[in-house]
Amino acid sequence: LISPITFVPHAFRWWKGMGLADKLSFSRDRLMECFFWTVGMAYEPQFSHLRKGLTKVTSLITAIEYSG
Repeated sequence: LISPITFVPHAFRWWKGMGLADKLSFSRDRLMECFFWTVGMAYEPQFSHLRKGLTKVTSLITAIEYSG
């Protein structure tokens, strides 16, 4: 199981490593908002991997949405 305490730093490294915040200057950094959205949707501990994937997907979708 992945705890939020260990996932959040991993997610920030992933987001910064993607470089979308630098490449898309108009994009807003909403990683934590996306994380909390997934926690509200799948809060049970056994769904920690689902939260990890959904946080990344929703962050990418949010960045793409602002590009249109």
